[in-house]
Amino acid sequence: MPADELRLLDTAVQPARRNLALSAALLEAGSEVLRLQRFPRAAIIGAHQRLEREVDLAWCARHGVETARRMTGGGAIVMAPGMLGWELVLGRRRFPGGLGEAAELICRGAAAGLSRLGVAAEFRPRNDIVVAGRKLGGTGGYFDGDRLLFQGTVLIDPDFTFMAHALRLPVEKRSATGTGFADRLVGLDTLLGRAVTATEVGTALAAGLAEALDMALVRDVPSGLELATADRLHAQEIGTDAFVSGQELAPGDALPNATAELAEPGAAVSVALRLRPGGERRIEAAGITGDMFVTPPRTVRDLEAALRDIRLEQAEAMASRFLHASGAAMLGGDIQLLARAVGAAARILP
Repeated sequence: MPADELRLLDTAVQPARRNLALSAALLEAGSEVLRLQRFPRAAIIGAHQRLEREVDLAWCARHGVETARRMTGGGAIVMAPGMLGWELVLGRRRFPGGLGEAAELICRGAAAGLSRLGVAAEFRPRNDIVVAGRKLGGTGGYFDGDRLLFQGTVLIDPDFTFMAHALRLPVEKRSATGTGFADRLVGLDTLLGRAVTATEVGTALAAGLAEALDMALVRDVPSGLELATADRLHAQEIGTDAFVSGQELAPGDALPNATAELAEPGAAVSVALRLRPGGERRIEAAGITGDMFVTPPRTVRDLEAALRDIRLEQAEAMASRFLHASGAAMLGGDIQLLARAVGAAARILP
């Protein structure tokens, strides 16, 4: 019999930023939770991305699409009523092998749960759930102290046209009708040939995750303290335009001097550097963005701060030492990619 209980919360449809504030509140509260959540139409970027680079803000404003920033890394996504969001808050002790171990165990459990609906869902590293090669859902997460926050989505009846317009996509992924998405993504309605409810999906998903984790589901609702914490985090940070736009997150957003972009399996990183005036070749500011899952997420902001006033020729070595000492990790990639991108940007400067 499972020895531990897993609180099962279904918080229904809430505004995007409010949903993300409640995620942070549950992480802060400390109990082990599986939450099912739903969103209005929203464009949501990863913790380390630039909003204006990833989202068509003018189109979203015209069509009433919300914008938000996740606490987890990875790429920009859209959420809408035809999708189910889910998240786990768990103790780090359950995953002595680190974030990669956690991702594989949780994703295999999610795939097993969704397979109960009658589809052959599988885990595809680094963090996808697929059916016959087409993506049914994506996931991502990070450790924060002794806690893990791991989040995922399930496509039920996705609106590919909405996806194509709301996000700024590479040319090869764009089409006016969203047909580029249809080649790579698939919803449960299409797979099963019938309408599927979010409740039905959530029940199957929860069963698979609980079995994989060897935990017993206990239905619950957020506590008064958790809701009050979500209110505070929403007002102070997560619900603010400054947080979502990145004005407080990426001081190097508009750096003019040098920008380098590096991509490896598992991550893509962009580093911008600006030198101090004068000729000493010291870094005045650094900005690091990209599609990556870094744990803990504050590592990226801390590295930006650590690079300030460092001599340019020492930047890559310092970044490498900083990352090694921090104990940070990158899901599906090498955390030293950040240091290599810093070095690449430094070498561009004359």
